[in-house]
Amino acid sequence: MSYQSVTSAFEAQLRSLCLRHFPCGQGSWRKARGGYGEEDDGREGPRAEEPEDLIELLTSPLSPWRQEEEEEGAWSPQAAALRKLSVRAPARLSTSFIYEYFTTLRLVNKGVSIIDAGVLRFSKLEELVLTANHISDVLSAHLPATLRVLELYGNQVSSLQSLCQTPPPCLQHLGLGLNCLGSCTDTRLLTASFWPGLVSLDLSWSGFTQLLALLDSLATLPHLRTLWLEGNPLALTPAYPGLALDSLPRLLHLDGHRVTPDQRHRARGMAKLRADAVLDEAVVTVTVHRMRGVPDRSLDAESSTAEFPVVSYGYLVTYEFLPSESGGDPVTPIDLTEPVSTENSGGPSHLASGGAGCCERPLEEGGHTAPPAAVATTEHTGSEVLAGPVMVHSTPQLPWAEVLEFDHAGVHHVTDLTALKAFLLRGLRVTVQEHKVLSWPASLGESTGSKPGMEKKGGSKESARPPSGSSSNQKAREKRRKKESQTHLVQDTPIRKTLGCTCVDLRDLVSGGDQVHWLCDLGVQEQSGRVTAPQDKETSKKNKDDKKKEDKKAKPVGESTAPQRNSPSSKSRNRGRKESEMERRAESAQRGPLTVELSVRLHKWQTAA
Repeated sequence: MSYQSVTSAFEAQLRSLCLRHFPCGQGSWRKARGGYGEEDDGREGPRAEEPEDLIELLTSPLSPWRQEEEEEGAWSPQAAALRKLSVRAPARLSTSFIYEYFTTLRLVNKGVSIIDAGVLRFSKLEELVLTANHISDVLSAHLPATLRVLELYGNQVSSLQSLCQTPPPCLQHLGLGLNCLGSCTDTRLLTASFWPGLVSLDLSWSGFTQLLALLDSLATLPHLRTLWLEGNPLALTPAYPGLALDSLPRLLHLDGHRVTPDQRHRARGMAKLRADAVLDEAVVTVTVHRMRGVPDRSLDAESSTAEFPVVSYGYLVTYEFLPSESGGDPVTPIDLTEPVSTENSGGPSHLASGGAGCCERPLEEGGHTAPPAAVATTEHTGSEVLAGPVMVHSTPQLPWAEVLEFDHAGVHHVTDLTALKAFLLRGLRVTVQEHKVLSWPASLGESTGSKPGMEKKGGSKESARPPSGSSSNQKAREKRRKKESQTHLVQDTPIRKTLGCTCVDLRDLVSGGDQVHWLCDLGVQEQSGRVTAPQDKETSKKNKDDKKKEDKKAKPVGESTAPQRNSPSSKSRNRGRKESEMERRAESAQRGPLTVELSVRLHKWQTAA
């Protein structure tokens, strides 16, 4: 939509009324009554109509003009009345009369960028609504003195200096929400010296950060009864809204809600704490409660025929948050100074229910701090992009269980309220990680300088296959566990695998809420494959040759040395493998999705105590 002034936008709306066309205005349809009129060329003209009949055409429920009238009432209630007046007394509709006729003008999303001097022609204008336009500067000299309501919500106003030069003296409501305001100069201009009769003030979703300074200015407004401050960075501090209620005792509505006597009583005394309490810092607690739906990888590890490596699994939840600027944060960022091998899961990544979006990002080697993003404030929505670095915080690592009870709370103190607001609007990125650790005997690793699976020919043959019987397998497992407990093991670098990632929507904390509780659904996780010990080609070839020689010695001459593929024992083993595979699939289908339960709390002072 092209940029234009208030006057040009009004004239465009006025032309849509068609005041000079049927059934309005002066035309042949308003000639003398009776019969048909004769035109100069001898043809018959249209039948003349009574003014009452023309009015009925405008007001009839089935009339197309009635539908247009309902649409026209959205930009001014005087529009429909002006059309009726154009039927009854069309001679009165002069340009000056029309400008004086309008008392309400609502030009919403009409591409208005300039409040021009033509607005002064509306000598009786009381309400001017210019929501969702492109106005960056408001000249008070172009506003009528009769104005009582000025609504500029959703524009690009960046300063109040021009507006406060000669503001309308009778103004009762000033709407400045969703603009680029919030400087110290703007705060000093919101006093009774410029707005003596202000009753309602909308400063929501702007950039005000200094709560005390703003409340000191607003306290000078003697008639202020309604105030909107939600969406500002200052609303994230623990002192809000209690300090605002105690500092403005005449306030009746705050952020669209009526102030109750109970709220007023609980906030009593908070204004006296301004000298002792920290009022420019937000405190946020992120609590990871529990996790369900993690597949049991130990079943696959126990089914391996190899004695080493010993495989262990651990699980943890990580989340990104702004770095704390005080010493009260018990959460420490993940340290990745040692080399880490990563393994991506390739499973589905799902959003938390109603989340803002998912951003799955692989971990970077050598550091766990997300790269800084650029700061940007959009022109219309006012939404901000996160600025500055974020730190990745982690819960303690727990072994597998059906329900992993973390109950881990991280308290974050943030003094950059603008960055915190942008962070909450973006959302909290949560990731579930699986750490897989391979352990080897220290004696073998130290003597050969490599892992047992990488030994030269003639190496140890401790990884013999146990008997196929179930009791024998159980005994072999117990024996292996006993030997592992007696053997000193050396752990490899953990292999990190991302099981899922999601983004938790935290916009409720910016719009007035104090706590968000989410159950993040990360999808059903599939069971992993079996873990086998790595072997080189020479060792594998040697074992095959030794097995062939033993088979030839054990069998009499003339018998075939080919494996009995169709023997009963072979069929039973194949049937056992198929059954175990089917059991795994059935277990995976019965197991629920991977879920993480967490809550984010924005601390608020309930009382002065």
